[in-house]
Amino acid sequence: MKGIEQLKEILKQYGLTQFRAEQITPRLWKIYSQNGVFALKMSSLTPNTLNNWYEIYQLKEKRQLSFILPVFRNLQGTIFTSHQSTIYYVMPWVDLQENTQMNGSYKDLFGVLGSLHDVTKQRHYVNLSLIEEQIKRDKLETEKKLSLLLDYVEQIEQKRYLSPFELELCTQFHEIEPIFQNLNNWYDNYLIDIKEEEIGYQSVCHGFATASHYVATGDQGYLINWEHTHIGDPMTEIASFIYHQTSTHDTDMSQITQAIPYYEKNYPLTNSQRSLLAIYLLQPDPYLQIIEQYFERKNKQIELIPSLIQGYRRLMAGVMVQEQQQIARDKMIENNKEES
Repeated sequence: MKGIEQLKEILKQYGLTQFRAEQITPRLWKIYSQNGVFALKMSSLTPNTLNNWYEIYQLKEKRQLSFILPVFRNLQGTIFTSHQSTIYYVMPWVDLQENTQMNGSYKDLFGVLGSLHDVTKQRHYVNLSLIEEQIKRDKLETEKKLSLLLDYVEQIEQKRYLSPFELELCTQFHEIEPIFQNLNNWYDNYLIDIKEEEIGYQSVCHGFATASHYVATGDQGYLINWEHTHIGDPMTEIASFIYHQTSTHDTDMSQITQAIPYYEKNYPLTNSQRSLLAIYLLQPDPYLQIIEQYFERKNKQIELIPSLIQGYRRLMAGVMVQEQQQIARDKMIENNKEES
């Protein structure tokens, strides 16, 4: 959308005719008016995703979910406005708190995600025979992926001189190799757990939960940008958040592991969910794809080093979380034995 005239066309649908607009991103404007300060968002919603987005605000009203930032109705009474085949919506503008206490922000965000997943939790029976067959296939694939990695490392070790990428890979290898056995152990754990529980869970997921989509003002925190919301496995949401946050080198993983118990205060995990979270976080595919690219792109090898380090960092984050979940799983098993 370009130009003030098009902004006027959108905002007059909300009764805003006198305003000043400040463009924050290509899709977000801060609107100053006599009625207050608002956020105008040009969404990525489509006819296929609009219904899920609309339903999250119906759920907000029905369940009084304070952590969902409201959207305003236009003069026609709807919570979005279509203009030139694009969907827009208007929200209150929330000034971000300074993120000097990132640890607290993680804890608050995980608490909000726990509340969301708990209040929308749906139980379903699982097909144990299908799960068992899938786990057999997944474990075989894990063995193949380890063989592939070993083959790459063997090729490198036969060289007299190593490139910077190869040196980095060999340095990481002694920590990466055990992940494959850990992953297969978690497949075994999941099969044991789900056979005992026989129940799976789904919830409403935000769909793009990141630190940038959590804003706080005073003592109230909000999740914003619900354009990717869907019903799904809440463990994929937690794994996706951790994967996204560890894309940069300055993420303190200890703050994230310290925040996970705040999630469980609102959404206690079953052991099968702990196993699933570990399985999601220990998947080596993105890391292996980087190595494959290295052997295919002989002329651009140096450019892949940051990606290799990022992939390594993400897997190490998974190792930290799976260690935490192993302790929690063992404790739950012990408590169940004592109760029986």
